[in-house]
Amino acid sequence: MSMRLLWFMILLPALSVAQSGWTIPRGTGYVGFSLGRLGSSSFYTPFGTKISSARYRDFTATFDGEYGITDDWTAVVNFPFLRNHRLDSTNSLTAAGDANVGFRRRLVRGRTPLALAVDFGLPVGDSQGTVSVRDVPGGEFRLPTGDGEFNTRVSLYASRLFAEGKTSVSAGGGYNIRTRGFTDEFSYSVNGGHQLFSRVWISGSLMGLQPARAANPTRAVGFGVGEGVAFVGIGGEVRYQINERHSVSVGYYEPLRGKNLLAGGNLVLGFGIAF
Repeated sequence: MSMRLLWFMILLPALSVAQSGWTIPRGTGYVGFSLGRLGSSSFYTPFGTKISSARYRDFTATFDGEYGITDDWTAVVNFPFLRNHRLDSTNSLTAAGDANVGFRRRLVRGRTPLALAVDFGLPVGDSQGTVSVRDVPGGEFRLPTGDGEFNTRVSLYASRLFAEGKTSVSAGGGYNIRTRGFTDEFSYSVNGGHQLFSRVWISGSLMGLQPARAANPTRAVGFGVGEGVAFVGIGGEVRYQINERHSVSVGYYEPLRGKNLLAGGNLVLGFGIAF
């Protein structure tokens, strides 16, 4: 396995498609499975105010993968194929979330590679999901697992290795073109990683999302999906390389502030296989 592929795996955020300037060698790849747990008794309103609510619980199982079509083209996929979520005051809903598929094209090689990423958001989640409210006859609450719209995100990322390949930094941003009347979005991220021991790597991320213009309040869907979602968040991960092909990881991600978003942190356990 090349150092380039190894670092690409290390810096792969558990909750999104890869965000770096590297591509992986032709014919090689990576698949990962993760389980995330989010719990919170507060959320950010569409106006950014943090308020308390009935406790929300979410368990999400996600598949992500990458494959080197050529040395300069990498295919990527991220699919939360199973979500179970509820409020303490409601029944639960289990369904798939929205998927992302796309590719990354390396534009510049060398010590500071630059890549263009294009990914497509597929509305396979349940945008109409509702749950019944306990002890309230006929009471319902909307808890979707997707926003029901197709979108295209175009991003540009640059990366750099330091300290003989033991430290890495990636940064970039993108523009998300949305359909069905949803407001377009800007996104950005900065990721850093370091080889702490021979088999242990640590990484950290700063990420953000912001609507391109004032959000349309009539298009709201639910917590973290639909219209008006915005945040600045941080995260970190520790990854242990079991052997040349297999790795396990634990990560934690939390918004520092946001709009139309749960305020709690997301604990993610992952297992990866390189081929």
